[in-house]
Amino acid sequence: MVIAPKKEAKKLRGIIPAHKFILINLCTVILIIFFPFKTFPQCPSSREFYFKLLAIEKNNDLSAGEKLSGIFRLQKAFDQCRLNNDSVYAQMLHRIGVLQFSTGKLNEAISYTLASIKINTSGKKESNKKLAVKSYYNLGYYYAGLNRLKDALNYYDLCIETGNFFKDSLTLINVIAARNRKAHIYYQTGDFQRAIEESALGLKTAYDIKNSVITIDLFNEQAQAYAAVQQIKNAVTDINKASVLIAKGDYEALANNYKIKAAISEAGNNYIEAIAYYKKAIQVRSKASDPDLSDDYLDAGNALRREVIRKNTGDFSKPISYYTESLILAQKSGNTFAAVKASNNLAAISFRTKKYSAALTGYHKSLLNLVLPFKNNNELHNPTYFQCNSISDKNFLSLLLANKTECLLYL
Repeated sequence: MVIAPKKEAKKLRGIIPAHKFILINLCTVILIIFFPFKTFPQCPSSREFYFKLLAIEKNNDLSAGEKLSGIFRLQKAFDQCRLNNDSVYAQMLHRIGVLQFSTGKLNEAISYTLASIKINTSGKKESNKKLAVKSYYNLGYYYAGLNRLKDALNYYDLCIETGNFFKDSLTLINVIAARNRKAHIYYQTGDFQRAIEESALGLKTAYDIKNSVITIDLFNEQAQAYAAVQQIKNAVTDINKASVLIAKGDYEALANNYKIKAAISEAGNNYIEAIAYYKKAIQVRSKASDPDLSDDYLDAGNALRREVIRKNTGDFSKPISYYTESLILAQKSGNTFAAVKASNNLAAISFRTKKYSAALTGYHKSLLNLVLPFKNNNELHNPTYFQCNSISDKNFLSLLLANKTECLLYL
Protein backbone atom coordinates (compact mmCIF):
# COMPACT_ATOMS: atom_id res chain seq x y z
CA MET A 1 0.00 0.00 0.00
CA VAL A 2 1.28 3.49 -0.95
CA ILE A 3 1.01 5.88 1.97
CA ALA A 4 -0.02 9.46 1.08
CA PRO A 5 2.39 12.26 2.17
CA LYS A 6 0.11 13.51 4.95
CA LYS A 7 -0.47 10.01 6.30
CA GLU A 8 3.27 9.33 6.10
CA ALA A 9 3.88 12.45 8.18
CA LYS A 10 1.36 11.33 10.79
CA LYS A 11 2.97 7.90 10.86
CA LEU A 12 6.36 9.52 11.52
CA ARG A 13 4.95 11.63 14.30
CA GLY A 14 3.77 8.45 15.94
CA ILE A 15 7.34 7.12 15.95
CA ILE A 16 9.33 10.35 16.66
CA PRO A 17 8.50 12.57 19.65
CA ALA A 18 6.77 15.82 18.58
CA HIS A 19 9.56 18.20 19.72
CA LYS A 20 12.20 16.18 17.80
CA PHE A 21 10.03 16.08 14.70
CA ILE A 22 9.72 19.88 14.76
CA LEU A 23 13.49 20.18 15.22
CA ILE A 24 14.16 17.94 12.20
CA ASN A 25 11.85 20.05 10.02
CA LEU A 26 13.50 23.26 11.21
CA CYS A 27 16.98 21.93 10.43
CA THR A 28 15.85 20.89 6.95
CA VAL A 29 14.53 24.39 6.22
CA ILE A 30 17.79 25.96 7.43
CA LEU A 31 19.81 23.65 5.17
CA ILE A 32 17.67 24.56 2.16
CA ILE A 33 18.02 28.30 2.78
CA PHE A 34 21.70 28.52 3.63
CA PHE A 35 23.21 25.56 1.76
CA PRO A 36 20.95 25.03 -1.25
CA PHE A 37 23.58 23.56 -3.57
CA LYS A 38 25.93 21.81 -1.17
CA THR A 39 23.16 19.86 0.54
CA PHE A 40 21.50 18.44 -2.54
CA PRO A 41 22.81 16.66 -5.64
CA GLN A 42 21.87 19.47 -8.06
CA CYS A 43 24.97 21.53 -7.07
CA PRO A 44 27.05 21.91 -10.29
CA SER A 45 30.68 20.91 -10.49
CA SER A 46 33.40 23.47 -11.16
CA ARG A 47 33.54 22.24 -14.77
CA GLU A 48 29.79 22.76 -15.15
CA PHE A 49 30.15 26.29 -13.75
CA TYR A 50 32.78 26.94 -16.42
CA PHE A 51 30.40 25.97 -19.23
CA LYS A 52 27.66 28.15 -17.70
CA LEU A 53 30.13 31.07 -17.64
CA LEU A 54 31.08 30.37 -21.25
CA ALA A 55 27.42 30.36 -22.30
CA ILE A 56 26.90 33.82 -20.79
CA GLU A 57 30.05 35.23 -22.40
CA LYS A 58 29.15 33.92 -25.87
CA ASN A 59 25.54 35.11 -25.79
CA ASN A 60 25.65 38.16 -28.03
CA ASP A 61 21.99 38.93 -27.33
CA LEU A 62 22.88 39.98 -23.78
CA SER A 63 24.03 43.51 -22.93
CA ALA A 64 27.11 44.09 -20.76
CA GLY A 65 24.82 44.78 -17.80
CA GLU A 66 22.86 41.56 -18.36
CA LYS A 67 26.05 39.52 -18.67
CA LEU A 68 27.34 41.09 -15.47
CA SER A 69 24.13 40.17 -13.61
CA GLY A 70 24.34 36.61 -14.95
CA ILE A 71 27.94 36.14 -13.81
CA PHE A 72 27.16 37.67 -10.42
CA ARG A 73 24.45 35.00 -10.01
CA LEU A 74 26.96 32.31 -10.99
CA GLN A 75 29.46 33.67 -8.45
CA LYS A 76 26.82 33.58 -5.72
CA ALA A 77 25.88 30.00 -6.63
CA PHE A 78 29.57 28.99 -6.67
CA ASP A 79 29.98 30.49 -3.17
CA GLN A 80 26.89 28.68 -1.91
CA CYS A 81 28.26 25.39 -3.27
CA ARG A 82 31.35 25.95 -1.16
CA LEU A 83 33.62 24.73 -3.90
CA ASN A 84 37.33 25.57 -3.78
CA ASN A 85 38.20 28.97 -5.23
CA ASP A 86 39.86 27.58 -8.34
CA SER A 87 40.77 28.92 -11.77
CA VAL A 88 37.11 28.77 -12.86
CA TYR A 89 36.13 31.04 -9.97
CA ALA A 90 39.09 33.29 -10.82
CA GLN A 91 37.84 33.46 -14.42
CA MET A 92 34.43 34.60 -13.13
CA LEU A 93 36.09 37.39 -11.15
CA HIS A 94 38.23 38.33 -14.17
CA ARG A 95 35.15 38.57 -16.42
CA ILE A 96 33.28 40.62 -13.80
CA GLY A 97 36.25 43.00 -13.86
CA VAL A 98 36.10 43.28 -17.66
CA LEU A 99 32.35 44.00 -17.60
CA GLN A 100 32.69 46.49 -14.73
CA PHE A 101 35.28 48.33 -16.80
CA SER A 102 32.99 48.35 -19.84
CA THR A 103 30.30 50.06 -17.73
CA GLY A 104 32.74 52.71 -16.47
CA LYS A 105 33.37 51.25 -12.98
CA LEU A 106 37.16 51.24 -13.03
CA ASN A 107 37.77 50.84 -9.29
CA GLU A 108 35.44 47.84 -9.12
CA ALA A 109 37.12 46.39 -12.21
CA ILE A 110 40.50 46.65 -10.50
CA SER A 111 39.21 45.08 -7.27
CA TYR A 112 37.76 41.99 -8.99
CA THR A 113 40.79 41.56 -11.25
CA LEU A 114 43.15 41.67 -8.27
CA ALA A 115 41.03 38.99 -6.55
CA SER A 116 41.27 36.83 -9.69
CA ILE A 117 45.06 37.22 -9.79
CA LYS A 118 45.35 36.30 -6.10
CA ILE A 119 43.74 32.91 -6.82
CA ASN A 120 45.66 32.16 -10.02
CA THR A 121 49.06 33.06 -8.54
CA SER A 122 48.49 31.20 -5.26
CA GLY A 123 50.42 28.13 -6.45
CA LYS A 124 47.57 25.85 -5.39
CA LYS A 125 46.57 22.85 -7.48
CA GLU A 126 43.35 24.44 -8.75
CA SER A 127 45.06 27.73 -9.79
CA ASN A 128 46.23 28.63 -13.30
CA LYS A 129 49.10 31.11 -13.50
CA LYS A 130 48.78 31.38 -17.27
CA LEU A 131 45.33 32.97 -16.88
CA ALA A 132 46.87 35.62 -14.62
CA VAL A 133 48.84 36.98 -17.59
CA LYS A 134 45.71 38.45 -19.19
CA SER A 135 44.55 39.77 -15.80
CA TYR A 136 47.87 41.57 -15.31
CA TYR A 137 47.49 43.12 -18.76
CA ASN A 138 43.94 44.26 -17.97
CA LEU A 139 45.08 45.86 -14.71
CA GLY A 140 47.68 47.84 -16.61
CA TYR A 141 44.97 49.00 -19.00
CA TYR A 142 42.58 49.92 -16.16
CA TYR A 143 45.21 51.93 -14.29
CA ALA A 144 46.16 53.72 -17.50
CA GLY A 145 42.48 54.67 -17.79
CA LEU A 146 42.76 56.28 -14.35
CA ASN A 147 45.96 58.04 -15.49
CA ARG A 148 47.93 56.15 -12.85
CA LEU A 149 50.67 55.45 -15.35
CA LYS A 150 53.25 54.22 -12.85
CA ASP A 151 50.85 51.51 -11.65
CA ALA A 152 49.96 50.72 -15.27
CA LEU A 153 53.64 50.20 -16.15
CA ASN A 154 54.14 47.96 -13.08
CA TYR A 155 51.29 45.65 -14.09
CA TYR A 156 52.38 45.57 -17.72
CA ASP A 157 55.81 44.48 -16.43
CA LEU A 158 54.17 41.70 -14.38
CA CYS A 159 52.26 40.62 -17.48
CA ILE A 160 55.52 40.41 -19.45
CA GLU A 161 57.46 38.71 -16.65
CA THR A 162 54.76 36.08 -16.02
CA GLY A 163 53.88 35.57 -19.68
CA ASN A 164 57.46 34.91 -20.76
CA PHE A 165 57.34 31.58 -18.88
CA PHE A 166 54.86 30.33 -21.48
CA LYS A 167 55.42 29.81 -25.20
CA ASP A 168 51.90 29.53 -26.63
CA SER A 169 50.75 32.27 -29.00
CA LEU A 170 47.64 33.29 -27.03
CA THR A 171 49.70 34.07 -23.93
CA LEU A 172 52.50 35.75 -25.86
CA ILE A 173 50.00 38.09 -27.56
CA ASN A 174 49.30 39.57 -24.11
CA VAL A 175 53.04 39.97 -23.54
CA ILE A 176 53.47 41.77 -26.88
CA ALA A 177 50.40 43.94 -26.24
CA ALA A 178 51.87 44.92 -22.86
CA ARG A 179 55.10 45.96 -24.62
CA ASN A 180 53.03 48.03 -27.04
CA ARG A 181 51.09 49.74 -24.23
CA LYS A 182 54.30 50.48 -22.35
CA ALA A 183 55.76 52.05 -25.50
CA HIS A 184 52.64 54.18 -25.85
CA ILE A 185 52.89 55.41 -22.23
CA TYR A 186 56.57 56.27 -22.71
CA TYR A 187 55.68 58.15 -25.88
CA GLN A 188 52.87 60.03 -24.11
CA THR A 189 55.18 61.06 -21.29
CA GLY A 190 58.02 62.15 -23.59
CA ASP A 191 60.40 59.23 -22.96
CA PHE A 192 60.84 58.56 -26.68
CA GLN A 193 63.97 56.42 -26.47
CA ARG A 194 62.31 53.94 -24.12
CA ALA A 195 59.27 53.92 -26.42
CA ILE A 196 61.57 52.86 -29.28
CA GLU A 197 63.21 50.17 -27.12
CA GLU A 198 59.91 48.68 -25.92
CA SER A 199 58.53 48.61 -29.46
CA ALA A 200 61.65 46.80 -30.68
CA LEU A 201 61.31 44.14 -27.94
CA GLY A 202 57.66 43.66 -28.82
CA LEU A 203 58.44 43.37 -32.54
CA LYS A 204 60.95 40.58 -31.90
CA THR A 205 58.29 38.42 -30.21
CA ALA A 206 55.61 39.43 -32.73
CA TYR A 207 57.83 38.14 -35.56
CA ASP A 208 58.27 34.83 -33.70
CA ILE A 209 54.51 34.17 -33.54
CA LYS A 210 53.77 35.80 -36.93
CA ASN A 211 51.00 38.10 -35.69
CA SER A 212 50.54 40.92 -38.22
CA VAL A 213 47.92 42.88 -36.23
CA ILE A 214 50.09 43.56 -33.20
CA THR A 215 53.13 44.00 -35.49
CA ILE A 216 51.37 46.94 -37.18
CA ASP A 217 50.71 48.59 -33.79
CA LEU A 218 54.34 48.21 -32.76
CA PHE A 219 55.65 49.66 -36.03
CA ASN A 220 53.29 52.60 -35.52
CA GLU A 221 54.50 53.23 -31.97
CA GLN A 222 58.15 52.97 -32.97
CA ALA A 223 57.63 55.23 -36.00
CA GLN A 224 56.07 58.06 -34.00
CA ALA A 225 58.81 57.81 -31.37
CA TYR A 226 61.46 58.01 -34.09
CA ALA A 227 59.69 61.06 -35.52
CA ALA A 228 59.71 62.72 -32.10
CA VAL A 229 63.52 62.47 -31.91
CA GLN A 230 63.84 63.66 -35.53
CA GLN A 231 64.95 60.28 -36.89
CA ILE A 232 62.65 60.81 -39.87
CA LYS A 233 64.23 58.16 -42.12
CA ASN A 234 63.65 55.42 -39.51
CA ALA A 235 60.12 56.72 -38.89
CA VAL A 236 59.22 56.58 -42.60
CA THR A 237 60.70 53.05 -42.91
CA ASP A 238 58.60 51.78 -39.99
CA ILE A 239 55.35 53.40 -41.08
CA ASN A 240 55.74 52.02 -44.61
CA LYS A 241 56.29 48.50 -43.19
CA ALA A 242 53.08 48.92 -41.18
CA SER A 243 51.15 50.16 -44.23
CA VAL A 244 51.91 46.98 -46.18
CA LEU A 245 50.50 44.77 -43.41
CA ILE A 246 47.12 46.52 -42.99
CA ALA A 247 44.23 44.30 -44.03
CA LYS A 248 41.34 45.64 -46.06
CA GLY A 249 38.55 46.91 -43.79
CA ASP A 250 40.81 47.27 -40.72
CA TYR A 251 39.74 50.85 -40.03
CA GLU A 252 41.50 51.12 -36.69
CA ALA A 253 44.88 50.11 -38.10
CA LEU A 254 44.43 52.41 -41.11
CA ALA A 255 43.46 55.34 -38.89
CA ASN A 256 46.52 54.78 -36.70
CA ASN A 257 48.67 54.64 -39.82
CA TYR A 258 47.36 58.00 -41.04
CA LYS A 259 47.86 59.46 -37.57
CA ILE A 260 51.53 58.41 -37.44
CA LYS A 261 52.08 59.76 -40.96
CA ALA A 262 50.67 63.05 -39.68
CA ALA A 263 53.13 63.04 -36.77
CA ILE A 264 56.02 62.37 -39.17
CA SER A 265 54.87 65.24 -41.41
CA GLU A 266 54.72 67.53 -38.37
CA ALA A 267 58.23 66.51 -37.35
CA GLY A 268 59.32 67.64 -40.82
CA ASN A 269 57.45 70.94 -40.32
CA ASN A 270 54.93 70.08 -43.05
CA TYR A 271 51.81 71.17 -41.16
CA ILE A 272 49.47 71.24 -44.15
CA GLU A 273 50.25 67.59 -44.96
CA ALA A 274 50.00 66.70 -41.26
CA ILE A 275 46.53 68.26 -40.91
CA ALA A 276 45.37 66.40 -44.04
CA TYR A 277 46.53 63.08 -42.53
CA TYR A 278 44.83 63.84 -39.19
CA LYS A 279 41.56 64.53 -41.01
CA LYS A 280 41.90 61.19 -42.84
CA ALA A 281 42.52 59.44 -39.52
CA ILE A 282 39.38 60.99 -38.01
CA GLN A 283 37.30 60.09 -41.07
CA VAL A 284 38.45 56.44 -41.06
CA ARG A 285 38.30 55.94 -37.27
CA SER A 286 34.75 57.30 -37.16
CA LYS A 287 33.70 54.17 -39.07
CA ALA A 288 35.08 51.98 -36.29
CA SER A 289 33.50 53.84 -33.32
CA ASP A 290 36.94 53.82 -31.73
CA PRO A 291 37.42 55.66 -28.39
CA ASP A 292 40.82 56.86 -29.60
CA LEU A 293 38.92 59.32 -31.80
CA SER A 294 39.27 61.87 -29.00
CA ASP A 295 43.07 61.61 -29.32
CA ASP A 296 42.85 62.18 -33.07
CA TYR A 297 40.87 65.39 -32.59
CA LEU A 298 43.34 66.46 -29.91
CA ASP A 299 46.36 65.87 -32.17
CA ALA A 300 44.67 67.60 -35.12
CA GLY A 301 43.88 70.56 -32.86
CA ASN A 302 47.53 70.74 -31.83
CA ALA A 303 48.67 70.80 -35.47
CA LEU A 304 46.12 73.49 -36.33
CA ARG A 305 47.14 75.59 -33.31
CA ARG A 306 50.83 75.41 -34.23
CA GLU A 307 49.97 76.41 -37.79
CA VAL A 308 48.04 79.47 -36.52
CA ILE A 309 51.00 80.46 -34.34
CA ARG A 310 53.49 79.87 -37.16
CA LYS A 311 51.51 82.04 -39.57
CA ASN A 312 50.59 84.50 -36.80
CA THR A 313 46.98 84.79 -38.04
CA GLY A 314 45.43 84.97 -34.56
CA ASP A 315 42.41 82.92 -35.72
CA PHE A 316 42.13 79.98 -33.30
CA SER A 317 38.56 79.02 -34.24
CA LYS A 318 39.56 75.75 -35.95
CA PRO A 319 41.83 74.43 -33.17
CA ILE A 320 39.17 75.44 -30.60
CA SER A 321 36.60 73.43 -32.57
CA TYR A 322 38.84 70.33 -32.61
CA TYR A 323 39.79 70.62 -28.93
CA THR A 324 36.14 70.99 -27.94
CA GLU A 325 35.18 67.89 -29.91
CA SER A 326 38.12 66.01 -28.34
CA LEU A 327 36.94 67.02 -24.87
CA ILE A 328 33.37 65.87 -25.54
CA LEU A 329 34.48 62.50 -26.97
CA ALA A 330 37.04 61.93 -24.21
CA GLN A 331 34.46 62.54 -21.49
CA LYS A 332 32.05 60.12 -23.16
CA SER A 333 34.65 57.35 -23.53
CA GLY A 334 36.35 57.89 -20.16
CA ASN A 335 39.68 58.92 -21.72
CA THR A 336 40.75 61.08 -18.78
CA PHE A 337 44.17 62.02 -20.12
CA ALA A 338 42.81 63.23 -23.47
CA ALA A 339 40.08 65.20 -21.68
CA VAL A 340 42.61 66.92 -19.42
CA LYS A 341 44.93 67.77 -22.32
CA ALA A 342 42.06 69.15 -24.42
CA SER A 343 40.87 71.25 -21.47
CA ASN A 344 44.41 72.52 -20.85
CA ASN A 345 44.89 73.44 -24.52
CA LEU A 346 41.60 75.34 -24.63
CA ALA A 347 42.76 77.26 -21.55
CA ALA A 348 46.10 77.95 -23.26
CA ILE A 349 44.30 79.52 -26.22
CA SER A 350 42.21 81.65 -23.82
CA PHE A 351 45.44 82.83 -22.19
CA ARG A 352 47.08 83.59 -25.54
CA THR A 353 44.05 85.65 -26.58
CA LYS A 354 44.17 87.51 -23.20
CA LYS A 355 41.00 85.93 -21.77
CA TYR A 356 42.73 85.35 -18.46
CA SER A 357 39.68 84.61 -16.33
CA ALA A 358 38.50 81.90 -18.75
CA ALA A 359 42.05 80.54 -18.90
CA LEU A 360 42.24 80.28 -15.09
CA THR A 361 38.92 78.41 -14.97
CA GLY A 362 40.12 76.02 -17.68
CA TYR A 363 43.44 75.28 -15.98
CA HIS A 364 41.72 74.68 -12.64
CA LYS A 365 39.19 72.29 -14.20
CA SER A 366 42.08 70.42 -15.80
CA LEU A 367 43.72 70.03 -12.38
CA LEU A 368 40.47 68.74 -10.86
CA ASN A 369 40.21 66.10 -13.60
CA LEU A 370 43.88 65.15 -13.49
CA VAL A 371 44.46 65.01 -9.72
CA LEU A 372 41.40 63.03 -8.61
CA PRO A 373 41.97 63.38 -4.83
CA PHE A 374 41.89 67.18 -5.32
CA LYS A 375 38.29 68.45 -4.87
CA ASN A 376 38.69 72.16 -4.08
CA ASN A 377 36.70 74.33 -6.53
CA ASN A 378 38.41 77.50 -5.35
CA GLU A 379 40.59 78.55 -8.30
CA LEU A 380 43.17 80.11 -5.96
CA HIS A 381 43.97 76.69 -4.48
CA ASN A 382 46.20 73.93 -5.84
CA PRO A 383 46.50 70.22 -4.95
CA THR A 384 48.89 69.29 -2.14
CA TYR A 385 52.15 67.43 -2.67
CA PHE A 386 50.60 64.19 -1.37
CA GLN A 387 47.58 64.53 -3.67
CA CYS A 388 49.94 64.86 -6.63
CA ASN A 389 51.89 61.70 -5.72
CA SER A 390 49.52 59.42 -7.67
CA ILE A 391 50.19 61.28 -10.96
CA SER A 392 52.82 59.51 -13.04
CA ASP A 393 53.26 62.20 -15.69
CA LYS A 394 54.88 64.79 -13.45
CA ASN A 395 56.07 66.80 -16.47
CA PHE A 396 52.53 67.46 -17.64
CA LEU A 397 51.40 68.19 -14.08
CA SER A 398 54.24 70.71 -13.68
CA LEU A 399 53.29 72.33 -16.99
CA LEU A 400 49.67 72.63 -15.90
CA LEU A 401 50.60 74.18 -12.54
CA ALA A 402 53.03 76.58 -14.25
CA ASN A 403 50.34 77.63 -16.74
CA LYS A 404 47.89 78.32 -13.92
CA THR A 405 50.50 80.30 -11.95
CA GLU A 406 51.37 82.42 -14.99
CA CYS A 407 47.67 83.08 -15.54
CA LEU A 408 47.23 84.32 -11.95
CA LEU A 409 49.96 86.90 -12.53
CA TYR A 410 47.81 88.57 -15.20
CA LEU A 411 44.69 88.82 -13.04
